[in-house]
Amino acid sequence: MQFRTLARIDLSALAHNISVIAKLAPQSQLMAVVKANAYGHGLASVTPVLTAALAAADAAGVATLEEATTLRANGWQGRLMLLQGFANAQELDAAIELETEVVVHQHAQLELLAARADSFKQRVWVKLETGMNRLGFPADQLNAILQQLQQYTLGLMTHFAAADETDNPSVLAQISRFEAAVSEIDLPKTLANSAATINYPQAHADMVRCGLMLFGVSPLAQGCGADLGLRPVMRFSSRLLAVKKCQAGDLIGYNGTYSCPENMPIGVVAIGYGDGYPYLVSNRTGDKPAMLMLKGVKCPVVGRVSMDMLAIDLRPLETLGVQAEQGEEVILWGPELPVENLARSIGSIPYELLCGLTGRVNYQYHEDGAS
Repeated sequence: MQFRTLARIDLSALAHNISVIAKLAPQSQLMAVVKANAYGHGLASVTPVLTAALAAADAAGVATLEEATTLRANGWQGRLMLLQGFANAQELDAAIELETEVVVHQHAQLELLAARADSFKQRVWVKLETGMNRLGFPADQLNAILQQLQQYTLGLMTHFAAADETDNPSVLAQISRFEAAVSEIDLPKTLANSAATINYPQAHADMVRCGLMLFGVSPLAQGCGADLGLRPVMRFSSRLLAVKKCQAGDLIGYNGTYSCPENMPIGVVAIGYGDGYPYLVSNRTGDKPAMLMLKGVKCPVVGRVSMDMLAIDLRPLETLGVQAEQGEEVILWGPELPVENLARSIGSIPYELLCGLTGRVNYQYHEDGAS
């Protein structure tokens, strides 16, 4: 008997989350950032929801031309920003064909644009380096760059390094540097990612760029999406492959890293790092063990996570007089078990967990709980 992992994607939750963001930043347009296969949720399948839920002035944002192609192929006809811009003439030609807005952050891109001056008609966003030290032009070069690009429709942007932390001095400094550089320039501006949309309303500007929030997950260092009125879009689950009655001293899994402290039931779940469930969950049996949910009861993972399976302690069920049976659903994360909690328990981030699901995962799309 074969058990497959399943990601159930609630499209109505995605639409709900877009409405929550709109209320957080009512004076700003929304860029729905859907890079990395819509943060692991399936870019092609969420595109119709974006089309229905976003206003005509809003936009979608992606990292790569492949993602832009997927959006266009699945019906997205609205504004589309290529967040990493283009690296060569071939990529710029593809951006022209796809009618994407582009971000420029280095001088080589300006030279490529100059060679396509008659054919590129979309907005060019000039990215300023304000403190993250990743991509962007120094502020003292801005006027010269705008002069060089004066024939294009332009916008200005930057990106924050620590917006997930409230009142972080580095973010406040970035806002100040950006405002000082652009205060006398009348162009559309975008600064805020998901975290800044929540924590720094003074940075909302003309457009906020939200990704993780779209999918009901909190971008903040603490808390969960539900705390912000968001609804998790993904419910990730598998099945109980077997139930074993183990004896005190029995060793569980590879290298026997977990020893049963007493006679106890162990559940074997059909999920592992081959599906994208993190190996770092292994052997976390202290104060913050990683939890899975079976019949509404949280059960800790024990021993090592392997490629296809992991083991859970079924004593919490036994204590309640509940019998676990082969084939029953096991929740890995979702509305009942926030992915943010799992990420924090292993020193990771929810972005990594959501984007890390592999091709072995089966996806089902539904609205309002209907398969």
